[in-house]
Amino acid sequence: MSWAKPLSVTVSRVPDAVGSTPWTVYFRYLDAKGELADGRSEVFSDGRLAYTLQPLTPQDQLTYVEVQSAFVLVPGDQGGVDFAATRAWLLLVDPLPAAGAPQQ
Repeated sequence: MSWAKPLSVTVSRVPDAVGSTPWTVYFRYLDAKGELADGRSEVFSDGRLAYTLQPLTPQDQLTYVEVQSAFVLVPGDQGGVDFAATRAWLLLVDPLPAAGAPQQ
């Protein structure tokens, strides 16, 4: 999936309380060199149920989108604490083959 256009992520048909629970969008993509990269939206807790994920460059290929919510505190790998999501919704995308690569 070429990521030349924004991707609208909307959580629908859920209780309004879901939008008031902190949630975020985590995503992965292949950059122009074919290297895996990732990113994350800000954390929302203002009642919204939608987020628009903007492409970083037209050459990026989106491979994974995850809406995460219902966070709990867990011990961090480097000490301290991290937040782990206890609810998630996933979208997995098979990337397009590189230009000139044989089709499978």
